[in-house]
Amino acid sequence: MERMIPEWAPNLHPLMVHFPIALLISAVGLNLLALVLRRVDWLKNATASLFILGAISAGVTYLTGRQAADSIDLPTDAYSVLSEHADLALLTLILYGVVAAINAFFLWKSFDVKPWFLYGTFLAAAGGLYFLVETGEHGGELVFRHGAGISAVRTVDDPGRAAANMGSNGSLVLSEDGSWIWDPGADASKLVDQYFRWMQGRPADLKILSPSEGESDLVFEPASSPVILVVGPTVADVEVSVTVRLDGSNGEFGIVHHVQDSLNYDFVSLTVSAMRLGRMIDGKERILNEKPIEARDWVELRAVAAGRHFRGYIDGELITHGHGRPLPAGLVGIRAMGGVTVQLRKLWARPLTEES
Repeated sequence: MERMIPEWAPNLHPLMVHFPIALLISAVGLNLLALVLRRVDWLKNATASLFILGAISAGVTYLTGRQAADSIDLPTDAYSVLSEHADLALLTLILYGVVAAINAFFLWKSFDVKPWFLYGTFLAAAGGLYFLVETGEHGGELVFRHGAGISAVRTVDDPGRAAANMGSNGSLVLSEDGSWIWDPGADASKLVDQYFRWMQGRPADLKILSPSEGESDLVFEPASSPVILVVGPTVADVEVSVTVRLDGSNGEFGIVHHVQDSLNYDFVSLTVSAMRLGRMIDGKERILNEKPIEARDWVELRAVAAGRHFRGYIDGELITHGHGRPLPAGLVGIRAMGGVTVQLRKLWARPLTEES
């Protein structure tokens, strides 16, 4: 597959996107011509063939788009656009897939194509052009506004950089855009109760340890039952990051977001050997995606929730990707449980907002 991709192209997707656009627009135009020139039989077969080819190319383009989206790290503001782009592409594929399947059936059976059939496929396909155009518009915005696929460098400033020079020694720093950062600082163990809310568990369930000499991280051991600490305002689409190191083979630590209460929330969690992405509904855990990893040193764990798309990253590399109905806006925070020592260095969150 890599041999098919020129050196200048980041992946196969940009080479494919124009085929469904050209084929499907041509199919709609030919469908209209077949309605006007009903006695020209070859137009009907040509229309069906173009719809079939257009749907196939749309399917290939959708699959290469998924691969492309999972291979690049994006600026914060691009995630909402990416999720909308993916959802619109799926709707476009479904609509034209149905139109193509019906046309293929009529073509295969050599049925006499009636005027009502041409009118029906034309109306459906013409309506689908809206989704096709919107999909392309969102794709163009990803490239030309957010630089997707142009550079592998993550260009957006994270809240941590903005707070670095604010003397945040152990304090929670809030920004006007709704983002916030908590840098533990020297008095981290004394400030947990000041900035965090106990959504599950109690202070006795979290054993605070002294950091190593010269370090100012928050170091703790959770009880066997889950401990959930939340902080900041409620948000919908969000990006959350924590710099952390785990020591232990049985425990688990992670990010929670869209927290409604102790029984309902989304999460991305780590053990020393796996990342799990999932949802807790009425106290029942549902895993959306799980991948093996090695996390025995300092890592940046990042969770991104945009619409029905949920992603988990380690040091900028996408590890898990799942889909589901988005929960209402909720709190964000951390969850820990079991036999693991957690060393936490930085925690920040930023709402995902699409630029106008």
